[in-house]
Amino acid sequence: MNMTVRLVALLAITTLAAAGCQRMTKAGKHWNSSWEGLDRTITLYAEDGHILGRWHAKTYVETDPPVVAFVDSAGKEVKLMGTIIVQER
Repeated sequence: MNMTVRLVALLAITTLAAAGCQRMTKAGKHWNSSWEGLDRTITLYAEDGHILGRWHAKTYVETDPPVVAFVDSAGKEVKLMGTIIVQER
């Protein structure tokens, strides 16, 4: 192989390895979130910007459009639909 082909191959392998690490890190966060939940503040807004509800919980948020569901800090399941929802971690 000439030097250019080797350099391109090395660059491609390095790029794929780095992308794999980011994917693995994200997969780990998703696993943690689904297993233990993450500390979150979930705020529900009306279309005019008024806050309709706010929850603080260590929870996993399920999104299956148009429904967002989670378990609040009191252990109750909350399902939100057709609204503006902001999650903060």
